[in-house]
Amino acid sequence: MVPPGDLFGSIPIWIAVYAVSAGVFALSGLVLYLRVFRLVLVGRNSGRLDRPFQRLVGAVPLIFGQRKVL
Repeated sequence: MVPPGDLFGSIPIWIAVYAVSAGVFALSGLVLYLRVFRLVLVGRNSGRLDRPFQRLVGAVPLIFGQRKVL
């Protein structure tokens, strides 16, 4: 059995494969945006860049001293 070379007699198979792949990627990107990115963007700003030196000094014992493990 030989695979068909054309789709509907006029469209080459490789063009149909690329078109279906582009459609699937576009649809999955839309679903990802609607389910994940839109929900993340609704949240408020966490303000984690407000006291960089104080945060760094507070993280050093936690990282190097393993304060929570001991």
